Amino acid sequence: MKNVDQFSANYGVARFLEAAAYGAVNCYAMISGFVGVTSKKHKYTNIVMLWLQVFVVCVVIAVTFFIVVPGSVVIKGIIKSFFPVAFTQYWYFTAYFLLFFAMPILNHILNGFTKKQLVNTFVILFVLLSILPTCFYRDVFITQFGYSGLWLMILYLAGGYIRLYNPFEKVKKRYLAIAYLIFTIITWCSKFIIELITLKILDRAFGDDVLYQYTSPTVLLASVALVILFSRIQLKRTKVVSLLASVSFGVYILHENPLIVSNILMNRFVSYANLNWAILSLAVIGTAIAFYIICGMIEYIRIKIFEFLKIKNRIANIEVKLTEKIAGFKHQEDL
Repeated sequence: MKNVDQFSANYGVARFLEAAAYGAVNCYAMISGFVGVTSKKHKYTNIVMLWLQVFVVCVVIAVTFFIVVPGSVVIKGIIKSFFPVAFTQYWYFTAYFLLFFAMPILNHILNGFTKKQLVNTFVILFVLLSILPTCFYRDVFITQFGYSGLWLMILYLAGGYIRLYNPFEKVKKRYLAIAYLIFTIITWCSKFIIELITLKILDRAFGDDVLYQYTSPTVLLASVALVILFSRIQLKRTKVVSLLASVSFGVYILHENPLIVSNILMNRFVSYANLNWAILSLAVIGTAIAFYIICGMIEYIRIKIFEFLKIKNRIANIEVKLTEKIAGFKHQEDL
């Protein structure tokens, strides 16, 4: 955004695209709850597979840059790659790692509480974790404005509630789409209004990103509207849909890798600032699609290599053996 003139048409378009996409992380976390709430078995193989995926990608990228781009990676950076969770190589995966082990408890809450109890809980959490931090422009209850496992747990509960109770079931899909658009526009407009006011009073922009947060009420409500909307859309599970779903997490860890960002993506597209606003929109969307395709292809190759090596089967077998040993120990204690 630094390369776009403030209050220009390009600035407005760039900020709108940002506002429209800001709730993507919220949606992703809510989908975890939507899918996970009805799961009868908590498979630890899944988190091991995800960790292994992140581990392999981090190490391969770090070693590649260490060899190909001398000086871009120090030994400490390679060591960090071996511990992606401990060193928060990806904030979302670190937060999700915590969420995964909390899922059985969250499912117990979702299935044990009454609908009224859940609604009351959500109202309280909405006020405490969304309204208050926004009003005071402070991370009041240390959710890191959404960059935390705690926030993902709240979103998981919201997604599970949507799956169990289908809220606003009588609201037509077009109204849900309008709701998403309205909340997005409010988020977008807040940027300009706050900038104009603070520039006039303080001679500098301050607090203009107050609604550009994962915990922002408008971003959160836009995300909820979007999840409910797409939960109503019936899509056939074709090979294309399954493929896109399977590579999505891989696309994230590839294009968000710190080394990829700092050595390849940083300031790579500053020339977009000079484009006509309409062309800028197409360029941004087109670039995002291109990144998804390229990273998706790389992730697809990684998936096939794991399948060839039967990684998931090996991990599943280890899990079964450990479960059997634990059950054996419990049986001996009972005797």
